[in-house]
Amino acid sequence: MGLKLQAVAPRQGWTWVRDGVRLYLRRPVAFTAMLVLFLLASGLWSVLPVVGLAALASLPTDYLARQKHAGANLNFFKLEQVPLPPLLGEARRK
Repeated sequence: MGLKLQAVAPRQGWTWVRDGVRLYLRRPVAFTAMLVLFLLASGLWSVLPVVGLAALASLPTDYLARQKHAGANLNFFKLEQVPLPPLLGEARRK
């Protein structure tokens, strides 16, 4: 059940476009939903490398915190002692 390519004349290009528009107009909700799902999936797929880089960037901080406070529960007061750059809004609060 393989697909077979057909050679067609260039003048049939507009016929192909017209048939595509007619097909879309038969089921606009289904085709629009497929487009939206595709755009959402490709958007999520493009964010994955950024999330992975953020996780890798947190590894040195985690390592330093565990070395400084080995065997103890890491709470907020101990985390304040770990040398970290200030968060975006934290510098303005002080």
